[in-house]
Amino acid sequence: SFWLNRTTIDDLSPSSWIQLRNSTTTVVQINLQRASGDVEVYLADQNANSDTETYLRLVDGVNTWSHYIFTVDTSDMAHATPANRVADITIFKNGTQVSASTATSYNSFPSVYNSLRVALDDTLAMQDLIIWKKTLSSTDASRLYNDNIWLNPTSISASQINDWYKFGYEPDFLGLDISEGDPLSGLNLAPYI
Repeated sequence: SFWLNRTTIDDLSPSSWIQLRNSTTTVVQINLQRASGDVEVYLADQNANSDTETYLRLVDGVNTWSHYIFTVDTSDMAHATPANRVADITIFKNGTQVSASTATSYNSFPSVYNSLRVALDDTLAMQDLIIWKKTLSSTDASRLYNDNIWLNPTSISASQINDWYKFGYEPDFLGLDISEGDPLSGLNLAPYI
């Protein structure tokens, strides 16, 4: 889950994404920046079989914070019958389910991830990128959105937060001898719980 704000519409930059990786292999990638507001979700299994689902006009508006939750249920990726090996993707925006689809084309057990990579174009802002240990429900989505009022995500279930990257907590950078505009690439300084 995460909060996202598109500050301008940039026709030239498709370079914003969130990747869950297994060493050097991308397992899940969410492409966020598309001039049209489309979002692509790419999934891969252990044998590099993959599928990409596209969700039209999911990122809309400019200078508006929206809350997104992407859930991927991979429990059927290990199904004994190849035709039944699927992953169910559900997307919530601002507390409401906006899409559900099934990705296919798998022939092995689900991949695991051991690293996260985030690339944000200068036209996007992100806050509270959270990787959860559980599949968030529609009730969780509504509570996290909280009528567009920030809610501490630990109130949903602190024990179910796997990783929490606190983008947007600039005071946490104080004392690190970093000034506004300094590049952070390679420093691994995103505040993290």
